[in-house]
Amino acid sequence: FTFVSEYENVKFLEAVKIVADKCGIPFSGVIQKEKPKKFTQEYEIMNLALKFYQNNLNSKEGLLAKEYLKKRDLNENVIKEFDLGLALSGDVSLNKLLTNKKYSLDGLLRLGLVNQNNGYVNDVFQRRVMFPIHDLEGNVVGFTGRIYEDTNQAKYINSKESDIFKKGQILFNYHRARPEIKRKKEVILVEGNMDAIRMYASGIKNVVALMGTSLTKDQVNILKNLRAKIILMFDNDAAGETATYQNGTILEEARLEFQVVRLSGPKDPDEYIIKNGVQALEENIRSPISFLDFKLKYFKK
Repeated sequence: FTFVSEYENVKFLEAVKIVADKCGIPFSGVIQKEKPKKFTQEYEIMNLALKFYQNNLNSKEGLLAKEYLKKRDLNENVIKEFDLGLALSGDVSLNKLLTNKKYSLDGLLRLGLVNQNNGYVNDVFQRRVMFPIHDLEGNVVGFTGRIYEDTNQAKYINSKESDIFKKGQILFNYHRARPEIKRKKEVILVEGNMDAIRMYASGIKNVVALMGTSLTKDQVNILKNLRAKIILMFDNDAAGETATYQNGTILEEARLEFQVVRLSGPKDPDEYIIKNGVQALEENIRSPISFLDFKLKYFKK
């Protein structure tokens, strides 16, 4: 049990269940995901925010956002799988909901859900489609909000870091992808959250996304503990090429096994699947190149 616990990087009771499943023995133990007690309220607030955004998307005010998601080929199954939601504005305020439930303003400010200017409090996320960010255990710890109407605002805004959200300690979609990564002994690392969502929804479930431009020491350790071959598949542009070199160098120094996939045509895996289909992307994944071959082309260029 200790071996399985350490090898699979899981808690003892989860290791018991894994061994029981392998041996065909019924397991009736209850496995509960433990949360740090001092952050219980923070997790409660984030879960309420998630439900609030989901309700908004399923209300009549969410029809325009639903139409936007439909145009992006994100159907109801994807919306439910990834807990997508909608932040509105005006009277439909997350701030009002949470303060009415007696949560402190200071707590909401620390979590980056509200702003305060000259005594006036308003929601950070307004009129945006909401993509929740989960930690390694599957707890909601932050959000990415994307505009869905024509506006001059920033396309994306992200939750600021907090006691429960450190982006350098997270890989997007890890909690969903981990079982498939363990099964395939392979993990695909992409740049954007939408790339991970598109690939996972298309059946390529061993995919995680980088929560920044460069791998951190914590993220390298997460990948190392997976004990799986890594495939770097970043965007097909100059920035994606540079990111491939920089992150490949980090993985090489950490002595991790990895290969590189460089797509042609569409900018990223999301667009590639929409234009060419998932089978074409899978063919690219089955034909990776070594980091040495990538570097030869990169420096020659």
